[in-house]
Amino acid sequence: MSNLARHIKHWFSAKPKLADWREYRYLALDLELSSLDPHQGEILSIGWVPVKPPSIYQQQGVELLIKDPGDLGQSPVIHGLTRKQLNSGISLKEALGQLLDATAQDSDNLWLLHHAGLDLAFLRKAFEDCGLPFETPRIVDTFRLEQRLLMRRGKEPQFEGLTLDKCRQRYGLDGHPAHNALEDALATAELFLCHGFQNFGKQGRTLSDLLSRP
Repeated sequence: MSNLARHIKHWFSAKPKLADWREYRYLALDLELSSLDPHQGEILSIGWVPVKPPSIYQQQGVELLIKDPGDLGQSPVIHGLTRKQLNSGISLKEALGQLLDATAQDSDNLWLLHHAGLDLAFLRKAFEDCGLPFETPRIVDTFRLEQRLLMRRGKEPQFEGLTLDKCRQRYGLDGHPAHNALEDALATAELFLCHGFQNFGKQGRTLSDLLSRP
């Protein structure tokens, strides 16, 4: 069994108890994409940063550009990523391996995303295309956390009000450079900590209150 396969088996077989949400480690994760369609678009870059409440380990943040991603679509306009930049990157399979390595460094690691469904659809396809096994990991989705919070307050949140920037504004967080995988991962991490500590920081909330269901 390869090291990568052992990491995958260890990570997905780990079922730690659902303790207080502050006891876990998270990888705030973001993808930059050439399209919103996982069957036509490509992953252009992957960024992540470790989080252990109340800290974000910004110095351990990683951003990987994907070499030879195929059609760039509107990426040079939206993300500012050119083919010349991407040609200095690494293969998608190598990038996925590094993501799994980072996740497997701690058995309590979860993935932390904003609007996780889109990124997970691309990741499932990427793992399949690279011949790597993939199962849905434990996910905390700040989009869903904010959506549930607003609904509990009797509001009907529209999608436009649940973008990463709109959610951050409700906590007084500054704007951030959008369309950069690592910057978006950092922005998601900040939103998550503000959401958690402002809404239930002193309560005995377990991880089960945060998890997004498959």
